[in-house]
Amino acid sequence: MAWDEDAVRYVMTETRGHPYLLQACGQATWDAAEGATLTYDDARVGVVSGQAHLDAGFTDPSGNGPPVRHVLTSKRLPWTPAARAILVTSPPG
Repeated sequence: MAWDEDAVRYVMTETRGHPYLLQACGQATWDAAEGATLTYDDARVGVVSGQAHLDAGFTDPSGNGPPVRHVLTSKRLPWTPAARAILVTSPPG
């Protein structure tokens, strides 16, 4: 399955290049796709779904902190070729 460049750019921006978030949102985008190419609209659905999944699965033990995905994305990581490769080559499942 191919990625539309706008979809890649959107997911990379929303995850700030964090590898774990890339995998979660990339998988959710893949799951949301209806066509042979992952589109910007698929990516928007996938990012929301991926973030919701992370928020539900990881919480601050004290219950007082921000969602873990906010902590993971508090530092912007570079858009390295390796980070991009995680997104565009991750198989489903």
